Amino acid sequence: MRGTKSILDKNGFMSTQSPLGHTWARWFFFLGQWDIGKSYSTTRQGIKWKMREITAGGKPTKFYIVFKNNETMQDALSGDCMTLFDPDLVERWITRAGYFLKRRGDLVFACKAEYEINEKTGQTERTVIATVPFCECIALSNMPGDKELVKFDNRYRGRYVFCVNEINREVRERDTFSLTYSFFRQLHTICRDTKEDIYVFCCGNNAEDASEILLSFNFIPLRYGKFTIKKRKCVIYNIEPTETVTRRMSGSLLDDVADTFNPASFTNELKSDISLIYRGRLLKPKYRIQFFKGNVYTVWDNGVVDESRGENLPLRAMIPYQDAFYTKDIVQSVFDMYHARAFRFRNLYILRKFKKDLSLLKKHG
Repeated sequence: MRGTKSILDKNGFMSTQSPLGHTWARWFFFLGQWDIGKSYSTTRQGIKWKMREITAGGKPTKFYIVFKNNETMQDALSGDCMTLFDPDLVERWITRAGYFLKRRGDLVFACKAEYEINEKTGQTERTVIATVPFCECIALSNMPGDKELVKFDNRYRGRYVFCVNEINREVRERDTFSLTYSFFRQLHTICRDTKEDIYVFCCGNNAEDASEILLSFNFIPLRYGKFTIKKRKCVIYNIEPTETVTRRMSGSLLDDVADTFNPASFTNELKSDISLIYRGRLLKPKYRIQFFKGNVYTVWDNGVVDESRGENLPLRAMIPYQDAFYTKDIVQSVFDMYHARAFRFRNLYILRKFKKDLSLLKKHG
């Protein structure tokens, strides 16, 4: 497990200490099996930084928890954030410091309180003596409205921390908005031209169901290990399953029915279907397929799809009004060829990116 051992302790739980040693990075992806503490460790880091600011005058920190949809976010915020953070994190870093959490809309505040016993009733009464911003929750599905809000403060000099606890869509989750556009637009709305002290922690269960967010970095890990993409200021940890975690999960409720699900969702097993990958010689380009300007593929005479490199070829548009030839029959034929496995792909990244682009269009069969 070269490159990933350093982020797991002896009990198989993850820590952010080693990844943060990459001081040049601001994007951190953690892909691994269930129950290794990916979300726990990343939110713990955000909580630690924020509480140090509040209690010890540490570096200013703007802390964000990112959800895919508004319903999940509201559930997490209900009951004054009862399910927003793990209870032991709240106990260790917030309650012991004399604070409790209180929500106001999508904002969460840390409240300092004093307690005294009411002589008449004998009950303990709480008086809030200080309230400070703690974190903000963001739902990517709210992006069309959120982009009209002013969230950037050009006077702010501190760190930004974003925790994305699940970057993959569920298999049957409704694909009603562009996760990629909403995600990057939200971050841009908050950070704008800020270049330093940004930490984006993204967690996912496995690399098999590669998130469109991860696809935006033009890289999919095909083996376990640590991968650094300095050009994009990104570090990716694809964490190999460990016997320690397997033993710990043995006999659990999930273990009773694990064989009825895709095991990669729980174990991060790498079982990529590479039957459509063509590694041979490309002979002659035939035409190009354009989903939108800047997102173009070239189809070669042996049916291999690759990224376009600006070849002067006939252009088939998948959506109208792109200054390119478009008909519904062309779109349908591309879908039909894909479903019939008539296309082959230059590499796994192209295959998954092409598949994702098709999924964003209206389904044609």
